[in-house]
Amino acid sequence: MTVRGEFLNFTLIFLVIAVVITLFVFRIVFAKRVEEKEAYEKEVYSFANLFEFVKQDIEKAITKNINNLGLALDDMERNRRILNTLRDALRSCNTGDDSSKRYVIEYICDSLSKQYKFTDDNVNYVFAFNSPGQLTARDKFDISLFVLRRKYGKNALSKMIDEFNLADPRKSGGYYIEGEDIDQVYKVYGKQITLKDKIQIIAERIYAHYKGYGIIDMVRDMNIDGVSGGVSGMPSRMENIDDDEAFKLSLNNQKNSGLNCAWIMYKGKSIHLRFMAFEHEAELIRVVQVSYRYKFPGQLSESNPFIINEGFDGSRVTVACPPFAESWVFFIRKKFSSKSLELNQIVTHNNAELAMQLLIFLIKGNRTTAYTGAQGSGKTTLLIALIKYIHQSLNLRIQETAFELNLRMIYNSRNILSFQETDKITGQMGMDFSKKTDGHVNILGEVATPPVASSMIQAGHLSLFTLLTHHAKTTDNLIFDVANSLKKEGIYNDDRSAQLAVVQVLEFNVHLTQLYDGTRFVERITQIIPIEPVESDLQSRIAKNKDEKDELLLDLQIEYYKQNTQVKPFITRNIIEFKNGRYEVAEPITAEKQKEMLERMSEEEGQQFKNLMKLWGEKAC
Repeated sequence: MTVRGEFLNFTLIFLVIAVVITLFVFRIVFAKRVEEKEAYEKEVYSFANLFEFVKQDIEKAITKNINNLGLALDDMERNRRILNTLRDALRSCNTGDDSSKRYVIEYICDSLSKQYKFTDDNVNYVFAFNSPGQLTARDKFDISLFVLRRKYGKNALSKMIDEFNLADPRKSGGYYIEGEDIDQVYKVYGKQITLKDKIQIIAERIYAHYKGYGIIDMVRDMNIDGVSGGVSGMPSRMENIDDDEAFKLSLNNQKNSGLNCAWIMYKGKSIHLRFMAFEHEAELIRVVQVSYRYKFPGQLSESNPFIINEGFDGSRVTVACPPFAESWVFFIRKKFSSKSLELNQIVTHNNAELAMQLLIFLIKGNRTTAYTGAQGSGKTTLLIALIKYIHQSLNLRIQETAFELNLRMIYNSRNILSFQETDKITGQMGMDFSKKTDGHVNILGEVATPPVASSMIQAGHLSLFTLLTHHAKTTDNLIFDVANSLKKEGIYNDDRSAQLAVVQVLEFNVHLTQLYDGTRFVERITQIIPIEPVESDLQSRIAKNKDEKDELLLDLQIEYYKQNTQVKPFITRNIIEFKNGRYEVAEPITAEKQKEMLERMSEEEGQQFKNLMKLWGEKAC
């Protein structure tokens, strides 16, 4: 080979090596730049960064001085209106005001879209939408609920629970939803989202931790019975009690800590949302403080450790904090609906028609009735449904500790006015005012305190008839509790007089029961029959001498103790009972009470009532 050939070979080899080295270096540099760019985007599009941006952006928006922007008069006025709308929405968005909440979320969504150029790739740095294995159970839940919400609105959670049987009892007998359950939901609904949907989901998550209710923000808006938090897991005050290191390590698992404490109430069942937990105690405290602020009822503190309030949407909000409660807790009960359930949706099971007809005739017959049962048994729901059968000419006046029945949402064409207690207005003052408002029927949301019990007795004497709810287990318990309340109020001094005053007002008791599996039914419909004191002829006797006087005095004392030591001044009679999954007739309504009821009914209604009473056969009066 010539020298020239060797030189060419060497040159070619050198060039090949140089190209390879150059490509290798370029690849390393390119990969590094790609890695740096990816790390940068991960940081820029991280949830924490987006959250801070939104906080600062909103803070900047609501504090800016429009007068210093040099705008024309029309532009300045338009900006001022926008600013005031945003400020108002921020103040009321977490009170149950849906329109304000939607406004704030849309503002966040718009702000993010303007600042960040979201693509199908970089949006996954916020949440791993394209990698389901990296999504948390809460992420999958929020995405699935978002998809369901587009079709079912506020019934989305109900649809999810019913479709996947999430309210079925577990082997332990309790109710809970775990991450594995949410995985099944996500497989069906989780992938039906667009880039726009993903940005909306991100905005809702930011809102939840900025102004909303954290992990249960979207759940709180659903059509369920209620939501609560802080009622399970190990309270922080107990974390240092045990010296066992294994025990302390177990607290790091959110399932064992006091942060895994979100619950919902659905169809009377308390269901633990085990698949998600508050990030830290400060977040739980923030949610508690946010939940009760509607109308500014005061500050929750050690000196004022519990507050009962309402939300903008009519929900009842109860909160408490240490040292009164062992942890920070909140309870939000939603006892309202834009429409009432029909009676046949509430009273079910075999021969339900029997119970429904009697319930309706108690209303049409203007009978004062107490609807009793445990919390969640359906007392309020049944009462609301039965109000439909009160004669249209009658005016309704409602006395409540806090607005809960919200009857004008359902019966908005009727003459209805509700009153609630305040710091300065007691239930008695409300009742006194109610007497001057042309009312015919009094409805008491819940008789739970002595003043309300006293109001109930007054209402029973003054109104055409009264309807009320109570938590008593039996009819006797109902009467004894109300009688004790009258004694505490100083209206009566002895049990017998107080009980007699109660049974002269209360005529019927409808008791509802809920089983552990959530099944609800009317356990019994009971008539309360007072036993009036028997008049004695002793007072008409005339003593002619000392012996006769002594004998008369002794007889009077015996009669007095006989009258006052009688077991109770009333008897109860079950009219309908629920036995073996079926409603059955028991004892008939007394003839006197039937007559009183017929006097309040039209001729047609009266005939229907008489036909119903024939079902008691020979026992009917």
